[in-house]
Amino acid sequence: MRTPAAMLATSGIVILSLSCAPAADQGEAYTEVDPASQEMSYEEAAALFDGIVEEWDAALNAEDVDALMALYADAPVSMPPNVPAREGADVIRGWEADFFAQGEVEADNVFEGVRVSGDLAVGWGSYTLTITPEEGEAVSDAGKWVAIWERQADGSWRATRNIWNSDLPPAM
Repeated sequence: MRTPAAMLATSGIVILSLSCAPAADQGEAYTEVDPASQEMSYEEAAALFDGIVEEWDAALNAEDVDALMALYADAPVSMPPNVPAREGADVIRGWEADFFAQGEVEADNVFEGVRVSGDLAVGWGSYTLTITPEEGEAVSDAGKWVAIWERQADGSWRATRNIWNSDLPPAM
């Protein structure tokens, strides 16, 4: 079994998942929806995906694997740092359950921006994460994430790919 420090070094949970309002100073490059998609304004897209990131954090902080998995599309891929990609819902579900078993999770993902083109959206942000095991000291991490969401047949958006990495040096 991995220690909380090892899990943190290889996890850094995205997130997608991923809370907070869009960054105030995003610059002109991030204030418009991709020209290929005029379906929603940047403000509408930012509000939508900021809400999804809030749902992601709620699932993480509740350590609710089912709620977290409901935010993924079919055949998702999760790409944590320092380990091979986790492909498929069953693999990701098992990995998340193992992650939650390490201790109490406190995640805060900050949504910073999104680009939407048709049925795909790419969002990015930052995160802080603390795992507090039943015994021992809490371990914290901070980093950044990128997520790809795909619009589903029912109109909802689900994560199809997510990747994150720590801003901290690797644990030795």
